Amino acid sequence: GVISDGVDGLDRLQEMGELPDVQVLSDTVGGDEGLAMLQIVHDIAPNATLYFHDRGSSQIEFVHALDKLIIKGCDIICDDITYVEPFFEDGYVSQNIIDRILSYDVLYITAAGNFAQEHYQAPFTGYENQGYLWQNFNSSSDRDMHFTIPAGLAGHVILQWDDPFGSSANNYDLFLYDESGREIARSVNLQDGSDDPMEWVRFVNTDDTPRNY
Repeated sequence: GVISDGVDGLDRLQEMGELPDVQVLSDTVGGDEGLAMLQIVHDIAPNATLYFHDRGSSQIEFVHALDKLIIKGCDIICDDITYVEPFFEDGYVSQNIIDRILSYDVLYITAAGNFAQEHYQAPFTGYENQGYLWQNFNSSSDRDMHFTIPAGLAGHVILQWDDPFGSSANNYDLFLYDESGREIARSVNLQDGSDDPMEWVRFVNTDDTPRNY
């Protein structure tokens, strides 16, 4: 069983003999990543019976997709979907996957490592500037974290720390600046004992050249 975005072009690949019959339970999201995953599975296990269900529009619908694949008899299920879930504990999706593994003895594979090279993790080492304590990312005179965004792309930066969700009393904030030092975005939610340990911002590079942040 595969959970992904969509299987656009499935008929064409079946006509070419690249894929056998695929039981599509739902395909409302659109896209073709699910198609690519099915091809990989078929190449690895050509005799496997293939099922597909799109991820839906929420974490709840994702779990429903998982349940529908299990009901159809899938004993190996994989996905390539990313949600903003807790980094330091199991969130809603993870808890439900664990429950299904233990209850129905399925083998579950997820793309947990897709962002392995796109994250930073370290203890907080604050230095004072203008009344704030700022994270020292580089331990040098240039203490900021820099990254470049290609032209026309959007994305987000997520900050989490290792307090339990729903009970954080450590109040961190997140600021995003362009290369000139102009503030692009900020996330300054208050964590005072009953909040999630998370801040996040979005950005869009509308220029026709890369931008540094």
